[in-house]
Amino acid sequence: MATTVEQIAKLKADFEKKVQQLQAAEELALNRQIKKLSKGGRASDTRMKILLGSYFFEKMEKNPDYKARALAGLQGYLKRDDDRALFGFEPLPKDKKTKTAEVAPATKAS
Repeated sequence: MATTVEQIAKLKADFEKKVQQLQAAEELALNRQIKKLSKGGRASDTRMKILLGSYFFEKMEKNPDYKARALAGLQGYLKRDDDRALFGFEPLPKDKKTKTAEVAPATKAS
């Protein structure tokens, strides 16, 4: 038969193990919630970009002057060859790919 001291030591060890399990479960739940919130933020960000793109595409279709200005600004903004190819732009020379683009301010559309 175990002594009282041994019984207390076993109870203490069991208690500490249970505390560790609860802490691990709490941390796991917190990490899941953080991941869920950050994923929702990325999804919202992506949705906003899609809606903005759709708005500007429609605006460019209706106004050729606006389209010309928007594409001129975009041509100075895009640095990656595959991005530039989507809009029919030539690849940049290697020395200009690392420089930041300077985009002229847009003028008021008519």
